Amino acid sequence: MNTIAPAQLVARIQAGDKLHLLDVRTPAEHAEVHVPGVHLAPLDRLDPEALAKTNGFAKDQPLYILCRSGGRATRAAEKLEKEGFERCIVVEGGRQPMRRLVFP
Repeated sequence: MNTIAPAQLVARIQAGDKLHLLDVRTPAEHAEVHVPGVHLAPLDRLDPEALAKTNGFAKDQPLYILCRSGGRATRAAEKLEKEGFERCIVVEGGRQPMRRLVFP
């Protein structure tokens, strides 16, 4: 599992890079604010096999994982890696720093 600083991820988003983003927060948290283009899959319902069948979420492609503080994203990455996802990248500090950068 790798990590990325929120500012680095925002720079990639702003550069137009096509990224596969996964939000593992609850639907209520997601409804408050979320990064455009993110796929919601709450940690307690995360199904790696179903995710692998979702458009763009191949096991060999980079997958950027977000949550509120980084804890759930780390647990999600561990779960996904056990199921064969090779390139999980946890956004450091979760969604809060991203909110300030993406939603000024």
